[in-house]
Amino acid sequence: GNAHYLLGQADSADAHYSEAIASLERAGLDCPDADETLVSLLLLRGNLKIQVGELDEAVAMLSICLEIQVASLGEYHPEVADTLCKRATLYLDMNKDANALEDFWSVQKIRKEHGGAEDPAVGDTFHTMGMLLWDRGEAEAALELLSEALWIRERARPIPQPSSEDGSTSASTEEYRKDAELARAETQAAIASIHRKRGRTEAAVQMYEGCLGLWRRELGDESDKVADARAALGHSNVDLGNYAVARGHYLAGISVLERISRREGDDDPRRVDRHAQLVYFLANLELRDGNPETAREYLEKFVRLKRAAGSARDEECVRAMRMLAKMYRDEADKNRASSKSASGGGKGGSPDSGSSKLSSSASRFNKMLPSIMDKKQRSIRDFKISLPGRGRNNSSSLQTVSTAGTAASSSSVFSFSK
Repeated sequence: GNAHYLLGQADSADAHYSEAIASLERAGLDCPDADETLVSLLLLRGNLKIQVGELDEAVAMLSICLEIQVASLGEYHPEVADTLCKRATLYLDMNKDANALEDFWSVQKIRKEHGGAEDPAVGDTFHTMGMLLWDRGEAEAALELLSEALWIRERARPIPQPSSEDGSTSASTEEYRKDAELARAETQAAIASIHRKRGRTEAAVQMYEGCLGLWRRELGDESDKVADARAALGHSNVDLGNYAVARGHYLAGISVLERISRREGDDDPRRVDRHAQLVYFLANLELRDGNPETAREYLEKFVRLKRAAGSARDEECVRAMRMLAKMYRDEADKNRASSKSASGGGKGGSPDSGSSKLSSSASRFNKMLPSIMDKKQRSIRDFKISLPGRGRNNSSSLQTVSTAGTAASSSSVFSFSK
């Protein structure tokens, strides 16, 4: 079965695993070794079912495993928690959130019983459940669980133990410490995002600043996580009306992404898109702060970046082109009016070259708008410039994974789409 599994021959592997299970059952052995072997075979077959997308069958395999483990090992054994955790993760993949939460609660109880209330595995489980509740829209319940996770994760940092006579710290201890700090930062980021969504922006800023400090210390300044934290702090300070502070964070985030691109020598489309998003946020910020000329420069840069990335048909790029077309047209009208005023309002005067260029630019951007847009979408006069509002957590980026090996949520603690 294992050989066929490694060769990608799922049907043959499944047949051998099934025969192995049937052989063991026919033997009628009643001993711990037989139970352990049967559980191993069921887990192997369950993994195979997951690989071929038969999730219901995989859940059935895990459920049988649990019955055997509880009967032979007891309800609060760590292996029972591991199997429950696997089943809960499958339930998440199947969009059965209620079932997943029920299993995760059981996992948390077992881990607390086995390792104590400050066991890092308990913190991982609380973080996972908190992220799941947040994705379900239960923000305050999620905040309670994430706060529990943070309390545990803050205590999960070991005292470094010297590994040699020179007093240096062992590599394993340092790696554990770093992982614990990064886990703490992820939980802080989730809590910060909930605070912001619920209008507690000052509390969010405090948490985000803590994340930024942790990520800069553990990952260095040239890290995507640092850019994420800069973006989140920019959003939060815009909410508070601290435009100068927000501007600084957005510019710092752009600088981080540019340095990463230069270091890695590539043009990762995802990173280019995130770069473009920060430029777009800057444009909106400048409009709010009464700097239309600077806003126009950022919008032009945003469109260039999106076109270079092959994303000119994205909704935000189309919106930016509309904004630019309107800006160019309004500026051309203003220049023509000024020119007429300067010439005494006489007829027959030729428009100045600046107005002609602006009119040409407006026409060019209007032509660039994708033809697939309907009349209502193409109407510039219906467009209003505004920063995106606060909605339910966007699940487009930054997947958080617990150190217990289960997906906490597909939700983003920072969303570049705001």
